[in-house]
Amino acid sequence: MEAELKAPTLEEINAATSHLPKIEFPKSSVPIQATASFDNWSEADFQLELRRIIISLISVMTNLLHGNPDADMICREMQAKVKNRLVNSSSKPIEGTSFRYPPPPDVESSPQGIVAGLIELKKREFRPNQTALEALRGMGYEDFEIIDALRVSKNSKLQAVQWLSTKNRTILEDSVIGLDQSSRLFTSLVSNPVIRLGLNNPKILLAFLGIIESATSANLWLSDSDTAPVLSSIFKLYHADKHMSN
Repeated sequence: MEAELKAPTLEEINAATSHLPKIEFPKSSVPIQATASFDNWSEADFQLELRRIIISLISVMTNLLHGNPDADMICREMQAKVKNRLVNSSSKPIEGTSFRYPPPPDVESSPQGIVAGLIELKKREFRPNQTALEALRGMGYEDFEIIDALRVSKNSKLQAVQWLSTKNRTILEDSVIGLDQSSRLFTSLVSNPVIRLGLNNPKILLAFLGIIESATSANLWLSDSDTAPVLSSIFKLYHADKHMSN
């Protein structure tokens, strides 16, 4: 399981995308080498925010890349990969429990369909900490509740108890909703010339889908000269928007 969730290396990314066309970004764009590491941010909040940003930008890319053979190939390959892993993840109960997910939903070959499939896959491939699982069972909670609580809390027993104690057990990690398209941040993102240019590049789509699959792969895509300008612009605009909101 760990091997499946491991992010690709930079060498694997370059080998898989070597056939894709290069895009020349404006000279005034942000530096290719990102100035901040993904690990420096508040991970729990930023991962959810980053996913909402990416979902919104992918919705824009769907029209821009319609009929693009490279984008279509990326979607077909990702669709096959996700469908296979969804079937495998549903073939037996979650480790240490009798809980089993129902048969997985079908995965569409569209970018939005891949996103929905990846989010469903992350839910089904989560493995609860067995010590925390047993402790929460001892408190009277059912396995299906415990699995959701530990998934939301990143296997923290204390935070899982807090989540289980709330009336509104929202699971933001399962959401496929993007940004409000009337929001200041969305407008800033789609108006940025570097981002607008990048949205026409199938490799950016591959990077976005890779980050949805494994958020920590953002660091690798920040090391790629084709995708770093777009990601750096996204991160800078996000932080600027947060600063204006505070």
